[in-house]
Amino acid sequence: MNQGRKTVVRCTVIVCCYNAESRVGPTLAALSEQQFPAPWELLVVDNNSTDRTAEVARASWARADVPMTVLSETRQGLIWARLCGLAAARGEWICFVDDDNHLAPDYLAIADDILERNERVALVGGEAIPSFEITPPAWLTPAYWKALACGPQASSEGLVKHPLYGAGICLRQTAWVDLKSSGWEPILQGRSGNVLLSGEDVELALVAICRGWQLYYSPRLRFRHLIPGGRLEWPYWLRLYDGFGRTDSILSVLGGVLDRRGSRAAQAVYVLFRTCYAIAHVPLVPVFWAAVRYLPEGSPTALRGSFRMGYASHGLLAVGKVWGSQWWRRFR
Repeated sequence: MNQGRKTVVRCTVIVCCYNAESRVGPTLAALSEQQFPAPWELLVVDNNSTDRTAEVARASWARADVPMTVLSETRQGLIWARLCGLAAARGEWICFVDDDNHLAPDYLAIADDILERNERVALVGGEAIPSFEITPPAWLTPAYWKALACGPQASSEGLVKHPLYGAGICLRQTAWVDLKSSGWEPILQGRSGNVLLSGEDVELALVAICRGWQLYYSPRLRFRHLIPGGRLEWPYWLRLYDGFGRTDSILSVLGGVLDRRGSRAAQAVYVLFRTCYAIAHVPLVPVFWAAVRYLPEGSPTALRGSFRMGYASHGLLAVGKVWGSQWWRRFR
C-alpha cells in the first residue's frame, strides 16, 4: 500500500476503535508516555462508531512532537480498520494497539530494537497483562487468559513458529508490502461490533510464514489489557468460544491448503477431508447444545461444546469461502 512512498517516520502506531469514547482517552494517555527518541506518528481509526470516539481522541492527544490523525472507516470489522490505517501509515514499521491496550513506556523502543536486529522478522508480539474491571470468577484461572489475548505467548524470548495475537503486534512495512504484492486478500474480518469473531491476526501470520518471513515474541514487550466486567460473564464466554469455532473452521482449511501449496492434488484431497469433517459435526449439534445448556458455569466441556457448535454452523461455509478465494492458489 505504501510502496513508492517516502518514509518520513520510523514507526506508525495505529489504534483501531469502535464506540470507544470511554476507553480511547486512557489508551492515548498511555501512548503519550512512550520513551522513543525516533520520529513516530499516531493514527486513530474510528471504525463506524456511533458515539464520540473521534472527538474524544482529538481532544485527548497532547504531544506536539508526535502528529496524530483521526481516520474514518465505515466498513465494520477490525481488518478493515487496520487496512485503513495501513493505507495511511508512513512508518518503517507499524504497531497495532487496541482501544483497551495500555503500552508500557518502553514498548516502541524495545520493538524497534528487535526489528532492527532481525531483518527477516515480519511480526513481533508481546505479553498482555490482564487488568480486570471487577474480580474475575473463581473458574477464570490464568489457563483461560489466552482466550482473552493475555499472558505469555511462548516459554522464552525469540523466534516462534505459531501465530501471535494481534493486540500490540508490530509489523514491518516491507513485509506488509510483500504480502500485498503476493495477491493475498483477507478472508477473516475480525470482530465486527458485537460479533465475536477473530483470527485475522492468525491469517496474517500464516501468509507471512508462507512468504518466508519470521515471527518473534518478547516478554519484554508488556502492556495492560483492560477486561471489562461484561467479558467475565459466562454467556460472553459461550459466545466467545462459539466465535472461536467459527474462526477455526476457516483457519483449519486455509492452514492446510497453504501447507500443501506444492501440490494441487494434495490441496484438493485436504479440502475434501475438511468437508467431510464439517459434515460429521452436524449430527452432533444436539450433543453440543446440551453441553452448553446444562453443564455448569466454568465447565471446560461446555466451552468445547460452544466451540463445536460454532464450527458445526460454519464448517461447510468456511470450506466454500476458502475454496472460493483465488490468492492461495498462486502460492508456491
